Amino acid sequence: VYLRALSFHVYLNDAARARQELRKWPNVAESSDSEVLELYVDVYGDSLSEVEKLPIIDRILQKPRTRSVQLQYSVLRSILFASLGDSAAAQRALLPIVDALRRARPVPPHWDEIHMAARAFDHRYQLTEEKSDYEEAVSYYRQIAFEALKPYGQARLLRELGALQSKAGEHAQAVESLEAALATDPASDIKVTLVFALIAARRVDEAAVAFSMIDKTSLPSMLQLEYWHAAGTIAVETADNSRLQEALAMLRSLTFPGIYWARVRDHVVEELSKPGPQTSRIASLLRIT
Repeated sequence: VYLRALSFHVYLNDAARARQELRKWPNVAESSDSEVLELYVDVYGDSLSEVEKLPIIDRILQKPRTRSVQLQYSVLRSILFASLGDSAAAQRALLPIVDALRRARPVPPHWDEIHMAARAFDHRYQLTEEKSDYEEAVSYYRQIAFEALKPYGQARLLRELGALQSKAGEHAQAVESLEAALATDPASDIKVTLVFALIAARRVDEAAVAFSMIDKTSLPSMLQLEYWHAAGTIAVETADNSRLQEALAMLRSLTFPGIYWARVRDHVVEELSKPGPQTSRIASLLRIT
């Protein structure tokens, strides 16, 4: 059952068939097998609430298969607490792995551990806004041997690094990282991230040009959310009410299979609809990215 479900999910990208297979497993969410639970969380994804996911992740973390898995699901556990609005619990969830990483840093060739360590400090920075967390995240990203990765992998990592640099106010470095990512893989999600980085850098004209280069006709629903979020943010920055109303209408029309992204959509719509000074509105909108 596990191997069939894994094949449908990973190789055929067919979540519905993967779920159908997992339903054959009695009480699959109560399994003590870490690999089965990891697949369950991946396959059901956004259709599970934070409260439903947390006990499953706790079981995965009781006996994680690898250090990389431990890092990955510790970060996810923290993200879930943050989504529930419990910043203190989110920070506590990261403490054990942050302390362990500071005592014993992963070294090459364990690039997956280094990547997960970078994401741990990246997420911690989102919670604390402490410069030391940002610097440690960047340090880990810089340790990854990019040349050993395929172009897709290089671009994904540069996108993560650029997004982090943008949130930290390192605007020139963020744009440089994202442009390097686009030179490797001109994917739409990287283009959207670059648009937000340019807005944050107050380079709005360049952001508008970068936005116009995105082909919106084939974007999946989650990327459409980011696309119209970017469109609305540019409209707020340029005081273009007609484009703002178009972005709001498109955002309201988006539907999602699960819980999380629908909540994000509603939050974006709420922030775009708020009156008030332009600077504070832009700051609020950029915090959602």
